[in-house]
Amino acid sequence: VEGYEFSTFKEPKGMYIDNQADRLFVADTGNNCVAVLDLKGSLITVIKEAGGTALKGPEDIFVTAEGEIFIADTGNYRIIRLDTDYAFLQEYRKPTDSSLDSNFTFTPNKVGVSNIGMIYTLAQDSLMTLDSEGNFKGYLGETKSGFSLKRLLIRLFASDEQLEWIGEQPRSTYLSMYMAGDGFIYATTNDTGGQISKITSVGENIYKRMYFGESSYNNQGNQTNPNFVDITVDRQGMITIVDTNTGMLYQYDQEGNNICIFGSGKGTDKEEQLSLPSALEHDSEGNIYVLDAGTSMIHIYSPTDFIRSVHEAIYTYSEGDYDASEAAWNQVLDSNANYALAHKGLGNIYYKHQDWEASMKEYETANYRQGYSKAFEKARTDFSALYFGLVVLGGAAVLAVLILIVKYTKRLADHINDVMLGLKKRR
Repeated sequence: VEGYEFSTFKEPKGMYIDNQADRLFVADTGNNCVAVLDLKGSLITVIKEAGGTALKGPEDIFVTAEGEIFIADTGNYRIIRLDTDYAFLQEYRKPTDSSLDSNFTFTPNKVGVSNIGMIYTLAQDSLMTLDSEGNFKGYLGETKSGFSLKRLLIRLFASDEQLEWIGEQPRSTYLSMYMAGDGFIYATTNDTGGQISKITSVGENIYKRMYFGESSYNNQGNQTNPNFVDITVDRQGMITIVDTNTGMLYQYDQEGNNICIFGSGKGTDKEEQLSLPSALEHDSEGNIYVLDAGTSMIHIYSPTDFIRSVHEAIYTYSEGDYDASEAAWNQVLDSNANYALAHKGLGNIYYKHQDWEASMKEYETANYRQGYSKAFEKARTDFSALYFGLVVLGGAAVLAVLILIVKYTKRLADHINDVMLGLKKRR
């Protein structure tokens, strides 16, 4: 950074882009400060202290819609609040609340603020809520260890000594959090049953459990699961996460559909590779910024025209503009006819238009069985309703014919019986 007093960032851990003022904040953790840049990389200012105390190992930043700046001053066990001109306003330290364990250490490493002033922070792998005065309001979205058949069988058949030795399965922990513009808190965990959470203000995770990312295997066949160190959500609701194990980035829509996987992987052989990604952000143009603590660089990824069309198709559908979404999906298919998400998107649109046949065709191409079953059920219901009268009339006609046949057969049988009786009397 030109004009920066340090030769380079040192183990930077946090980053935030204030899209209203086009300011890029970097938590330069090892240099005990926060650097403020413009989006071209020029230095605006450096925040070194707040409230008469020098920053110590800051790890995250958040900027409100009003321009107030919140910094997780981790090494000083506090969150600080500054005005838009970087002047000190307030600090938040460990809340004095009887429900908190006396051994609890307030080490905030992530911070976010809602539009009503509630402060959310990640401290000791737990997501805490504070009010605007710093009073403790509870934990949000407590993670769970998930179901395990192996643990169930052990608990059913193991002895008391074995159970005591095995102990409790540790709960999953939070790795990162992001306060998005839609009012939800998006978080990543080490729970392989669902590494992304979308948490409401009352602490409910509304995301279903599903596996995100891809596992990797070494030469011995040992599996390594993704480690999503950070997450960001843009104004269109696109979710991007970065895996520190592989250096790859994954992007999903709000339904958990994978949009794309991008990046040059992890390593130091090439300049575009990530060494140790630590933070993730986006700007108003949809560009993705990755802070690399290993090389002290910020990598910027710009969406291609193809991905912009995908984003447009997903966003316009969510806004109820199905015609615009259909046009965008068709543009996507012009570039890649085998892009399954586009066929699924068209299937959703045709389903909304109640064109079950077209919907089934697109769902089948996308190999989306659940959608195909739903469309097939609707088509079957419509078919039954359309032809119900004809089926009833046809059934009635068949029944009438059967009755006539039975009556005719009975009369014929009676006639034959009378003839046979007459012949017998003559003999």
